[in-house]
Amino acid sequence: GRAPTAERPAAPATPLSGRSLPVYVALTLAAFAGNYFATPLFFGLEFLFGSIFALLAVQLYGPLWGTAAAAVAASYTYFLWGHPWAAVIFTVEALVVGLLAPRLKQNVLLADGLFWLLLGMPLVALFYGTVMDTGTTATVMVMLKQSVNGIGNALAASLLLTHTRLRALAGTAERETVPLRQMIFELLVAAVLVPLLVLVVLSTRQDLRKLEGDLLAQVDQTADSLASRIGNSRDRHLGAV
Repeated sequence: GRAPTAERPAAPATPLSGRSLPVYVALTLAAFAGNYFATPLFFGLEFLFGSIFALLAVQLYGPLWGTAAAAVAASYTYFLWGHPWAAVIFTVEALVVGLLAPRLKQNVLLADGLFWLLLGMPLVALFYGTVMDTGTTATVMVMLKQSVNGIGNALAASLLLTHTRLRALAGTAERETVPLRQMIFELLVAAVLVPLLVLVVLSTRQDLRKLEGDLLAQVDQTADSLASRIGNSRDRHLGAV
């Protein structure tokens, strides 16, 4: 048959054949580790990296096996955050991207962006805002964090797929060409997303330091006021004696 291209991609491999199994297991373990070693951001939010490898598994092994890997990795978020809803969202993300990407000429980044815009963010609103009733502010923060986190991970997965030999390692045929529009799209998203993430993290850390300083100053002021009141009360007591 003809060689695969972006418009006619190769069929995904199965992890049960040949050298595919070790690569699939490695991706699943890496996805779990990416969630286990979460990076703290602010106000109890963490940045996860597991979906990078879960999306790689989706692209290399298809929606079924990829979603299974994503579910295993996402299960850790139950212990991280104490509820199952994030795991549900991340598992659905892998399934939707696995089904949608082939219809978008294997554009993982675009498929993931559409997921978060049309389904992921509404699911966050449903589970966090309605089921857990976390409040509007917290729900919006989680919604924005998870969507930016997911799209950033999809960008990383897309770059790894197009610029490394992962397909060869997994036993799948290489794509001969990557559409120029996809490369431009990835570069544009990276140009916007990376500075935005850096700005948000730096700004938030600065705000947290200011908040910490304000709290310490308030504690010192309260302690001085309390000490003054205790001293005055003691003096009055000694004067009465």
